[in-house]
Parts: sequence; C-alpha cells; structure tokens
Amino acid sequence: MVLAISRAVGLNIQNLAAVPSIVYGILGLGIIARGMGFGPTVISAALTLSLLVLPVVIIASREAIRAVPDPEKLLADFADTLARTGSWIFRHHAAGIVFCPEHAQMLADAGMGKDDVRTWLVSRAGRTAADFAAVGKSLAGEKGVRGDHPDATADPAAFEPHLAEDSAKHLPILVTGARNAGISMVVRQFGLWSGITARVEPAPT
Repeated sequence: MVLAISRAVGLNIQNLAAVPSIVYGILGLGIIARGMGFGPTVISAALTLSLLVLPVVIIASREAIRAVPDPEKLLADFADTLARTGSWIFRHHAAGIVFCPEHAQMLADAGMGKDDVRTWLVSRAGRTAADFAAVGKSLAGEKGVRGDHPDATADPAAFEPHLAEDSAKHLPILVTGARNAGISMVVRQFGLWSGITARVEPAPT
C-alpha cells in the first residue's frame, strides 16, 4: 500500500514537471492572485514560481540521492561513520547497518552480498593511534576503556579496528524501507551486540 502511494506521488510529480509554465501562470492568476486574494503582487508571483520549480527541485534531489557512482564510496562513508573517535570509548564497539533497497541493489549489482559488505567494512572501519591521540584518547587500558592513559605507548600508524570480528553479531546488516527512499543509516547496538570489553563487577554486599 505504501509503495503504491509512493509510486503514485512520484508519477504525479514527474507529470507536474512536464506541465508548461503558462499553465502555472494561469493557476497563479486564478487561484493565488484572485481566489486567495493576494492580487497582482510580489507574493502572488513568488508563490506561483515556487509551484513552478517545486517538481523540478524534487526530481533533481531524488536523482542526486540515487546517483552514487561508486559503491565503494558509499561503503567508505559508512566506514567513516562507524569509526567516529568522539563516541569511541571502548576498545571495540558493535553497530548495525540498515540499507535502503536502492543502496542494497547498488551493492548487489557490484557483486557484493551482505558478507562481502561486512568484510569490507570490518577491514576499514577504524582509526590509527595518531587519530586517537589527536582527540585525547590513547589505546584502550587494561579494562578496555579508552582515555588519557599516560603510560600507553603505540606506533602512531598502528590501526585499531572498530569492530571486534567479522560476524553478524558485531555488524548485523538489514535491508528495509521504501524502494525510492534513498536513505541508509548506521544504528548503535546495545545488549549482546554492544561489544563492550570492560567487565562489570557486581557491587560488594
């Protein structure tokens, strides 16, 4: 039902983009200027021109979202999002990725399944020791918590992967949403997928 409505709206927008400008002029004169009482003013002209360009803007925006020429550029954006240093507190995290059908199809056309995408991201989602030092975080301490550990030493070029392992437990990948949405996202996982390495001890009784 939602998909049918979405297709119907998309078809109508495409049809509106093909309507001659004179039709919008008549519409503006009859409805906006006279019907709504704005008269022959700048406001009437602005509203009419807004209606004229709106379908074109919508179509151009939709095509721009779809036009990701290289699947690896899409995955590189996800790898960068996964490896943000600001929220990287523990040695390893876990996250999930929700791909919209359009992005999933793009990756499938490039011959990449879920396992291929996961392997690609696991091998590239991370930061170097120098990156952590730049934001006041060293490599993880003995409990797996990152912070300013004065005694921590590491090669500045040492790469620290964000995900503990290449598995669906640490990086589940889902495909959902409308076919024309063009929006995918990274979601934080908690519970079994949190990947927290700091052990929580029960309070003494």
